[in-house]
Amino acid sequence: MLGVTGVPVIGIFYDNRLVAIVEGEIPEPSKNVPIIVETAIKEKGVLFITDKTYLIPLNQTETIKKLENIFMNGEPSEG
Repeated sequence: MLGVTGVPVIGIFYDNRLVAIVEGEIPEPSKNVPIIVETAIKEKGVLFITDKTYLIPLNQTETIKKLENIFMNGEPSEG
């Protein structure tokens, strides 16, 4: 589903919901994670940060639930 291989992928949760997916490491996490969370809430979606930043709108509930299951339950992606 994510199409990411060979690098760490981090799911960031806030208030029991997925707000961001980050491919690779987060530089200065104590500084940048709050900014990521604030931006996701403001933009009303889940941020997917790779070499670019994408927004999955909150109305894409089926997609977001699948992603939450991957990060919360370790369920593999099936596409």
